[in-house]
Amino acid sequence: MITRRHSNAFTLIELVVVVALLMIFAGVAIGMTGIGAAPDYQVRSTSRQVAGLMEKARAQAAITGGLVRLVYDIDQQVVFLKVPRLLEEDESPEDFEDDELLEKVGSVSFGYPDDMERSRVWLESVQTYDGIVYDSGEVIIDLRPFGTSIGHVVRIRNPEPLPDDPEIMSVELNPLTGIAAVHEFEKNVAEPVKDFN
Repeated sequence: MITRRHSNAFTLIELVVVVALLMIFAGVAIGMTGIGAAPDYQVRSTSRQVAGLMEKARAQAAITGGLVRLVYDIDQQVVFLKVPRLLEEDESPEDFEDDELLEKVGSVSFGYPDDMERSRVWLESVQTYDGIVYDSGEVIIDLRPFGTSIGHVVRIRNPEPLPDDPEIMSVELNPLTGIAAVHEFEKNVAEPVKDFN
């Protein structure tokens, strides 16, 4: 009878499979983040990332049952997603302000805040459904678990577009449907609804 001796080492086939899987995952991650992408694809890639972050925020508000916040820092060219953090046993939500209960779990970076000339893509403005346009500072959008949120449009600019590439793209979060739509043009929010009384 032949007995097989067990070894604690990996076989060559196992190592090749692991290396191949790591290369596939790295390729997918690089493709999704837009690293190394041509300028014409960076604005599209960044717009899709922002749309994904918006939809993740809506989902997190429903899953956690708490306040979720999107923070657009136009001056620093970044958007953050903040979700409720886990509290210690001796902590109570009433002991904290809203922002102290949240932790950053996701972000999308745009251009270089100190050198907009070098930036391939940047966060230009955020417009709420109320018609207010913010083009500097921090814009905070709160999303609540029962689907209430502020509808808004984020404008992302490509300063040097190629012939087939849009100069500006808009990402819109519809507060009624929760869907984030990406538009290859400058989307403007319609006039706010007036009271008929």
